[in-house]
Amino acid sequence: MQLTMILQNTGLHLALDWSLQYLEDPRCPVRVAVNWSSAASISAVIRGIISSKSITGLDEETTEAVVIPLIIQAFVSVFGYVVEHPSESVPVQLLFAPGQASIAKSEVWKQTVLLDLPWPCRGRPQGVKRSALSPPICNVRVALFNITIEPLAEFEEAETSSNTRIYHADSTDAFRLKALRQVGDRLDRLGATAVLSQKIVPKYLQTYLATKGIFTLDRLSAAYIRNVQMLSGATILSDWRIDDSIVSSSLGALSLITTQTLGNKQFIRLHREGTVVDSENAHPVTTIAITAPDRFAFDELNHVVTTSVKMLASLIDNPDVVAGAGCVEIHLAALLRDRAKQLRNPGPISNGTVSRGTQTDNKAARTLRQMSQTITTFANCLEDMAGRLCGSHASATDREVMIEQIRHANNESLLATTTLPCQNGLSERKSYDLYGWDPRKRSTMQVLSYTIQSDEEKIASEARILDTLQSKKDALTLVIESVSSLARIASVVRVS
Repeated sequence: MQLTMILQNTGLHLALDWSLQYLEDPRCPVRVAVNWSSAASISAVIRGIISSKSITGLDEETTEAVVIPLIIQAFVSVFGYVVEHPSESVPVQLLFAPGQASIAKSEVWKQTVLLDLPWPCRGRPQGVKRSALSPPICNVRVALFNITIEPLAEFEEAETSSNTRIYHADSTDAFRLKALRQVGDRLDRLGATAVLSQKIVPKYLQTYLATKGIFTLDRLSAAYIRNVQMLSGATILSDWRIDDSIVSSSLGALSLITTQTLGNKQFIRLHREGTVVDSENAHPVTTIAITAPDRFAFDELNHVVTTSVKMLASLIDNPDVVAGAGCVEIHLAALLRDRAKQLRNPGPISNGTVSRGTQTDNKAARTLRQMSQTITTFANCLEDMAGRLCGSHASATDREVMIEQIRHANNESLLATTTLPCQNGLSERKSYDLYGWDPRKRSTMQVLSYTIQSDEEKIASEARILDTLQSKKDALTLVIESVSSLARIASVVRVS
């Protein structure tokens, strides 16, 4: 029993090694590099992600006309930043705009941060409908804080640690108000016209700033602060004193702070034109306002869009993709079956005598046959994965017919798959058409078509559904490691 488990585990890892070698080979017939200048190529990657998440309930028309264009517009708008900062998160914000029955009115707002906050009214004289702090506020210089602006905080901490009361209430109040006015005066001298803070800005300071025409918005989330910092280029200030080390270049710049109604909800919109500020700290930020019918629908779309953007970003460093819709699984199954067949056929014995060498050969043959069976079983499982595209209600016969149709459509590339170890495995053909399964039409569909140039570069002419190479490799590794772990657990349970 222990030996059988070892052989099965060895066979599974051999299948994994062969699969990864196949996918990593530049000559692999199901593999190409994504073409960043082709909307069709980018759309195919997004389509591959969306098609794997049926819970969103998106119909094909909505996917093609709304969702994919939204993702492409947003990603292209921040593409330059992602190329220069591949390890940073993609600066694309998603926002729920309620009050619409569908997502058709969703919008992409470039160079924009939308805050789900009410417009502050502090500082506006009573009875006055319009003031300098009413929207819109143009040509804004932003001071950005990530602390509570509270002059007495240090003294309160000192009193707490020493368990003493040093200052009288009257003197501390006078000190506090004077210090807050000094903060306001320094911000005014720096040229700030807006103060945004992650934490509390005292109401007294907000009112004092309002008298100087300075807009204030506090208690922003960490995500909001990061987006505002990127958009405006402001240096985040962590000291309320604002000493001489803080210069006007620490301020950020925005073209506009105003209100924006999306669906039936009002937001605060921060916008920056590209020419407003020339700062190394300023970067593009894009907001996708999704007009989903409810919060559940938004959460599902949020997951799809966020995953798509992250996947596209990961392709900048590693642009390799593979044909989707079951195409890869069918090719891997063919590869593994061919390799397994070679394992199970040892050379014939020349005489009828049974020697020790013959016994050894027989033992090796049995070992190879067991490993071959394991690899063949894994190949069958890969085809079953592709067969699931038929739907949960399809019969085993329906899945077999579907798999056979994909095999037949991919006959030429499957032949190249089994001959790939040869040095010139792809050199005889100059183009390939690859096919997967369309669950809506219940028929095969072309998922990728490409030509091979003289320098062996593959140029995709058509692309329908593509998966990232890395995601396929990760999935294969996870499956093999999981099965191996379960087998080890099962063996321990049987022994005990």
